[in-house]
Amino acid sequence: MAVPPTRPGLWRVVTEVTVKPPLAPEAKALMKGVPGFDGKSVQQTCMTSEAVEWARKLEERVRARKTPCSTSLKNTASSQTTELVCPGATTRSRTTWRGDTHYEIEIYNRVTREGLHEDWTHITGDFVKADCGTIKPAPIPHIFDTLR
Repeated sequence: MAVPPTRPGLWRVVTEVTVKPPLAPEAKALMKGVPGFDGKSVQQTCMTSEAVEWARKLEERVRARKTPCSTSLKNTASSQTTELVCPGATTRSRTTWRGDTHYEIEIYNRVTREGLHEDWTHITGDFVKADCGTIKPAPIPHIFDTLR
């Protein structure tokens, strides 16, 4: 997934996820709290300069990692389309942006291992203002730091 040009500050992010077949109750319970899994989620997010840079570096590290997957990538001045085909799973995404104040991401996942599962995620982000006010920045996850 591309990291669009993103201005640090307060963002309004809308996420919606559709899953087919519908998740079993125990799987749905695991997804509780994940934006968009219980219908449309609207959040205010504070993006720091550090978070924007971290996302760009993460994308570079993920792309450099050797995997048994094949990757297709197409870039234009205002969009990126990717396809990642792995044994048992395919992910397609399209990210578009208008300057550094709006982005839209569409992601399709098809998993065939352990039964068929498909999901569609639609995310839009709109810059609100440079000052995050009382909204604290989300902590930067370091789960992918091993991908160096």
